[in-house]
Amino acid sequence: MTPEIEGCAGLRVSCLAALILFLLNACEGVAPEKQAARQQEAARALLDSAFEQAERGASVEAILLLRRAARLDSLNPVIHYDLGNSLARLGRLDQAAESFQRVISLDPEFVEAHYNLASVRSAAGRHEEAEELVARAIEADSGYQPAHRALAQLRERRGDYDGAIESLEIAVGIHPDDVEARNQLGFLLGKQGRSDAAEAILRRTLQIDSTHAGTWAHLGALLFAARDFPSARQHLEIAIRLDAYHTKAHFDLANCLMRLGEKENGREMLRRFEMLSSIDTDIVKYRDAIGHDPADPALYQGLALLYSKRGETNRAIQLYRQAISRDDGFAAAHNNLGNLLLQQNRSEEAARAYRAALRADSTYAFAHNGIGTVRMLSGNATGAVDAFERAVELDSSNRGFAENLKSAQMLIEHAKESHDR
Repeated sequence: MTPEIEGCAGLRVSCLAALILFLLNACEGVAPEKQAARQQEAARALLDSAFEQAERGASVEAILLLRRAARLDSLNPVIHYDLGNSLARLGRLDQAAESFQRVISLDPEFVEAHYNLASVRSAAGRHEEAEELVARAIEADSGYQPAHRALAQLRERRGDYDGAIESLEIAVGIHPDDVEARNQLGFLLGKQGRSDAAEAILRRTLQIDSTHAGTWAHLGALLFAARDFPSARQHLEIAIRLDAYHTKAHFDLANCLMRLGEKENGREMLRRFEMLSSIDTDIVKYRDAIGHDPADPALYQGLALLYSKRGETNRAIQLYRQAISRDDGFAAAHNNLGNLLLQQNRSEEAARAYRAALRADSTYAFAHNGIGTVRMLSGNATGAVDAFERAVELDSSNRGFAENLKSAQMLIEHAKESHDR
């Protein structure tokens, strides 16, 4: 099923190439203004195709199309903006910054370009420059709420809590239902000792979204500080039910249980906190390592594995793609990307990732197993057997491969029996 879909995507690109070739050939011998119009039309076609590729997660292909579009219509800020976004998704921060700077030179009022330039500078550790750029974004459009949130984050990072609170109050004023901004505002108010104001805004946040784990955790911490241990426990337990990887909530609940005299439960919760905290520490180490060597794909793979353990699947997916952008022959990264996409029921994308792993290493047994799983989910048990058999042939010691093969074979047998009846 999936190869046909890939074929359709390839056909669209082929048709696009033919259209662009026609438009460019038609430019010969025509007036300059008509030639420019046809080049712009070809650039728009490339821009549309790049958007489709980016939506599929094919950032490398999107970048190639956008660069071709930029050569045809170099004065179109939208092309450079989309190019910057695609480059940023792959972790190519300096190149992304160049694209956003080009957008700003073409359109100084393009507020999203100012904001995204600040984001890539912050991601590269250039926080002071990022803060200046965010301020420019606010100058360009004082109603652009993400810029106020970003300014709050940067101010908080350097210890300016009052400034961060001021920025968050503006952000909440612009979008009163933004639970992330409200939650962070409540946290900082509590940190500054303004407990009543913090509790009021956090409780209002839960009225907007009662499933926001961070808000339950922050309220629990406030109640713990107020020595209302039973209420604190209730709020912290809800936070952990909503987010089993919330590190701080585990720590606060451990202390709360100890205060309530439940020593054994408290120690168990503390053990869980230490496990999560260890992952957090490793994440910091990997991020520091990437800062020193941003070209090493193995670092992105390692960081992706940690975020996957924390349940942050989308962030892990992004990191696997960054690893692949640095080494397209990284079979394990392709395979692990496929596994996460499959968890999100994105079977077609998962199949593409598994096939990319096999192009990099045809003996990679886990990728054959992944292909088999996709085929099973699509109802192609016969094709699944072929893939599982290859996985078992390559790694006969893996019991999971053998069990998957047995399940596919049993499914075929049941289908035959039902047909015979």
